[in-house]
Amino acid sequence: MQYTYSLFLTLIITIFLFACGPSTEDAMTGPASSSEHMAAHSTASTAELRAAAAPTQPRHSFDPRDLPKLSNQIGEFPYVTAPNGYHLVLPVQLRDYDYYYFPIYGEYQKFTGKMAKVNVNADSGQVYSSQGFIHAFDQQMQQIGAQKLNHILVPAAKYHLLDDHSGEHALMGHEEVIYSYGFINAQGNPVIIQYGRNGQRGFTVMEIQSLAYTLKQPETEIADAANATAENILDD
Repeated sequence: MQYTYSLFLTLIITIFLFACGPSTEDAMTGPASSSEHMAAHSTASTAELRAAAAPTQPRHSFDPRDLPKLSNQIGEFPYVTAPNGYHLVLPVQLRDYDYYYFPIYGEYQKFTGKMAKVNVNADSGQVYSSQGFIHAFDQQMQQIGAQKLNHILVPAAKYHLLDDHSGEHALMGHEEVIYSYGFINAQGNPVIIQYGRNGQRGFTVMEIQSLAYTLKQPETEIADAANATAENILDD
């Protein structure tokens, strides 16, 4: 009888402990749920970092033909003047036709046309002020009616993704903002003016054009030669 009572008591305790313990499903899903929570937290943290690193200026589609056409007298190419206390460094580097990657709303875009590079320096006895010069340049562009195209930092990683990032055909801001503006000149051609500091302070200006060649057809050349021969015979 005593043996039967002890066996019955042991059975009751075993059933009680089993009922109070975690279920098999909970035991299996518990650690997984913790891992999923950590992964979700990590993903959220990554998303927050990316959002913080994203440019504050929204992206825009850009067509240079949509730039404002200026009615003001803006002078001749390359259209830049130095503010008071500064001067342009001569000679200006001119190229009849070249290509360049300009920063447009935080993204490099490639354009071709007539290009000029103009360096700027402070006058004798003057100290270059980055913020002062940028403010004067911005005021000048606004006064002539140019459209602001870039006033944000362009990450160096985007510069290194370009086909040609030797410095001749693009400017890396060295963690500094690159400023660019655009307008359409009196001839109807879009113009982009960029200011940035990369080794030397200066402007890069492009009048966007399409390279066109005028070729004479062979039959036209033959006709011209025949006419010239006939004229020579008549003159004789």
